[in-house]
Amino acid sequence: NTLLGVYTGNAVNALTPIASNDDIGGGVTQSSVTFQAIGGTTYRIAVDGFNSGAGPATGAITLNWRRS
Repeated sequence: NTLLGVYTGNAVNALTPIASNDDIGGGVTQSSVTFQAIGGTTYRIAVDGFNSGAGPATGAITLNWRRS
């Protein structure tokens, strides 16, 4: 069970959300976002997982990009 967010900004209290997702849906508990990145812009990516209090969540993160 995941949460995924993409933001711009330089401070935690001053972030601007760009894209976010809390599970794809249809029983799939992975998250996915698509957004158009702008050259020269720094993006902050936040990933969180649910692990029922059994310690840190683990798993793989995949980043795919396409140049248009």
